[in-house]
Amino acid sequence: MAHIGKWAFIEGLVIGVAGGLGFEQVWFGWVLAALGLIVGFLNVSDKETQTFLLAAIALIVAATAVGAIPYIGDLVTRIIANLVLFLGRRRLGGGPEEPVRGRERLKSVLSS
Repeated sequence: MAHIGKWAFIEGLVIGVAGGLGFEQVWFGWVLAALGLIVGFLNVSDKETQTFLLAAIALIVAATAVGAIPYIGDLVTRIIANLVLFLGRRRLGGGPEEPVRGRERLKSVLSS
């Protein structure tokens, strides 16, 4: 299951960047949210919560600041917005419990 979480994270990053570069499809938002939840269930632990939330806030602030740069500001803002969508769902999926309980919950959902 750990490999699924790693691959879901990589896929989320690739889709987020591709969407920001202009290859966005209607389903990108849903896929990013679903991948974020899968990664959150499998990879986020209580030890990482504070650092992760600080990084998410920094991404939001960076998206706002980068928008003022001519030519590339809009592009970088779209990429960061997609990554915030992906990573925000990642934190929701983690919850306060340990990753092991999240993995068990995900296994039961996938098997039914």
